[in-house]
Parts: sequence; structure tokens; C-alpha cells
Amino acid sequence: MPASDISEQMRVGFPLWARMGVLFGSMVALVIGLYGWLGFRHDLASEAAERERAATGLATTLAGGIDGDVHATFLTAEDMERKEYRDIQAWLHAAGEDNDIGWIGTSARDERGHHHYVIDSELEGSFPTGYPIFDGITYRERVLAGQVV
Repeated sequence: MPASDISEQMRVGFPLWARMGVLFGSMVALVIGLYGWLGFRHDLASEAAERERAATGLATTLAGGIDGDVHATFLTAEDMERKEYRDIQAWLHAAGEDNDIGWIGTSARDERGHHHYVIDSELEGSFPTGYPIFDGITYRERVLAGQVV
């Protein structure tokens, strides 16, 4: 019966070719996954750069079309009824719709350095001129006629 002892000792549980296949397959999967992840990150960065370029171009074009002296005269909510205000507001609104941008507006800083809305592109329910913009806070509530919108 010594032959059965030898055959049990020589039995391989997981052959070398199978181990090498698993190792090679894992390495190929890792390289493909890494390449895909890097490509995805590159595409995201390219898209963000393109959006930033388009937004910068749009902002430059819009800012070039707004008379700074007239813009500086919009100080209170009553100024929202002026023709110049409504013309700029309609122009900003149209630019937002044409470029699929959710919101466009202008702001100004007061003597303390805080931003306040000057022109809001929303034709209905816009922020009034002088309404404060809270710097550094991404979430905001719009309060119109005592209701949170």
C-alpha cells in the first residue's frame, strides 16, 4: 500500500496553471479597471473645463452688455419697475433659457463687503434689489409674500 501514500502526497489541490490564470486575469482586470477609471476622471475634468469656459464666455458677453452706470442706479425694490431694469432682466432671462442655465443674475457689494442682489433673471418671483446674498452658504430659501418657496 505504499503507492496510495505517494499519490495522496502528490495530489495538487489548486494546480499551478489555475493559480497563474487567476493571477493573470486579476492583473488584466486591474489594469482595465484603472484605465477606465482614469479615462472617466479625464472625461469629467474635460467636461467641467468646457462648462467653465462656456460660462466664462457667457458671463463676459452679458457683463459687456450691461451699462455699469445704469446698473449702479438700481438700489431698491422700487427700481425693479424701471424700463432699464426690466430690459436687462428680460435679456438675462433669455440668455439663461438659450444656454440652458438655471439662473442668471447680478449682484453688488455693500460697504461691509456683503453681496446683495441687483437684478434677478426670474421674471416672476424674483429676488428684490438689495436682498442679501449669504456668502458661503449653498442652501438658501426664497421668501416671497411671507411664504417659503
